Amino acid sequence: MSVPGADILGWTPNDYAALVAMAERQGAPPDWFAAVMMSESSIRPWAKNPNGGAQGLIQFANLSEDITGWTPAEQMPLIERFYSPWRPAGGWESRAQIYQANYLPATIGKLGSSPDTVIARRGDGLYQGAIFDRGNKGFTTVGDLEVRLAAVTHGAQWDAAVAGIEAAGGRIGGGASSLAKGAAIVVGLGVVVWTGWQLWQNYKA
Repeated sequence: MSVPGADILGWTPNDYAALVAMAERQGAPPDWFAAVMMSESSIRPWAKNPNGGAQGLIQFANLSEDITGWTPAEQMPLIERFYSPWRPAGGWESRAQIYQANYLPATIGKLGSSPDTVIARRGDGLYQGAIFDRGNKGFTTVGDLEVRLAAVTHGAQWDAAVAGIEAAGGRIGGGASSLAKGAAIVVGLGVVVWTGWQLWQNYKA
């Protein structure tokens, strides 16, 4: 989709300004929201899932109207209205927690958002397999969400998003929280423990 004055993502300076303003009101770095958008839609406002009908930057489900023709700036108020009810009283702790709100928002209040918090298990109807379950453990943790975000936040598209955010005056947070920094370690240890347990079970058999 070609937009006059837009970058390779189809975003204009006005779009980035809207993202930065929304993130400031939410009390989190704008790239935390952009990271979720990168995972969900490759930061394309016109993205639409042909199977489930999810659409837009964060892949809204069950919308009554088609927003794939909306610009990023036009989608920002809708995105903010979605996240606001799930924002913890103390503010967003990490980009993984924001992704948790995108995926299974009710688990934030019920279960918390520490890296080892299990938010979905195989067979419970919420589990999405290898997309989030790093290491095929049979369950998904908040730490898995950070690993997913780390895997997609690189390359030319991501670099363009970061440049646009910075040009709009936004600060870059990266994975810079205690949760995000420890997530990969926690998930990695979990995979090692789980694999060791499976090997032990096979040995006993």
